[in-house]
Amino acid sequence: MIATRSTNSSHRRNAFTLIELLIVIAIIGILIGFLVPAVSGALKRARVVSVKAEISQLETAIGKFRSVYNMDPPSSIKLYEAASDWAGDPDSRALIRQLWPQFNFGMDRYINSDTDQTDVINLSVGECLVFFLGGINVTNTPGVANIGGCTGFSKNPADPFARGGNREAPLFEFLPARFTDLAEIPAFPNGDGFPEYRDPLPTQTMPYLYYSSYDGQGYRDTVAPFEFDTTASGSAGLSAAYRQGAAATDPRWKVNSFQIISPGYDRQYGYGGTYVGSGSDRLPLCAAIGSTPAPTQKQRDYEADNITNFSAGELQP
Repeated sequence: MIATRSTNSSHRRNAFTLIELLIVIAIIGILIGFLVPAVSGALKRARVVSVKAEISQLETAIGKFRSVYNMDPPSSIKLYEAASDWAGDPDSRALIRQLWPQFNFGMDRYINSDTDQTDVINLSVGECLVFFLGGINVTNTPGVANIGGCTGFSKNPADPFARGGNREAPLFEFLPARFTDLAEIPAFPNGDGFPEYRDPLPTQTMPYLYYSSYDGQGYRDTVAPFEFDTTASGSAGLSAAYRQGAAATDPRWKVNSFQIISPGYDRQYGYGGTYVGSGSDRLPLCAAIGSTPAPTQKQRDYEADNITNFSAGELQP
């Protein structure tokens, strides 16, 4: 007699129980909990690297500027449309003479896009970076939001600010989509038509700052160091270019060249003044700068994610 095997003698499981399924889901959740911060951190580091790379590109463009004009771009200057106004500003006149020895100070000119020749254009910090590396903008009308691309400077040595004609190419390829024209005080509550440039961080609203050492002659600190109203924009304003220590006699970072500063993810510049390149407290509380009161800890904390051309990444990683 041949034995037969019952089909019920063994049973193959082909489904998870509810408890086993819940355990698998819990394990996956734990793994995702570990993975998300790691991915987020890696993405943030990659974006910081992209800002550092762009700052390096800006440094290269400033080097090209120096090779043409024999000096770094100034970080504060006034431009006058009316010929008679230059006489009252020997400092700006001297800077223009250094850059363009054949500049004609005796002619009225249109520098921005409006219809008069009477404007005084005060360029500083972020605006200087764009203006000197990019040249005349397609649209420079005060209060007009549709700022276009940069067109370089005219090859006419007597009138480099002229529009049209043969032109020197821009030294840096600024993307118009990343221009901003922040409110200024008191003359231009909607901006003056001369843009600043934002870094590539997502949702960035505040521009790069640029401080020149004026070829090692010295950084020029002011109480209100840049052209836009930092109170209205919600950003704590940098009081000075960075030093390597808290004392007023301590050397600057990039003492013979320039500083470029991004506000980082929080879009806040903080107080500035002192940055120590190593150690646990790289942004210590420091003394007052000129007539500006000493900083609070919160103001210094704003600076932790600032990205510069004198640090490896964020100031306080």
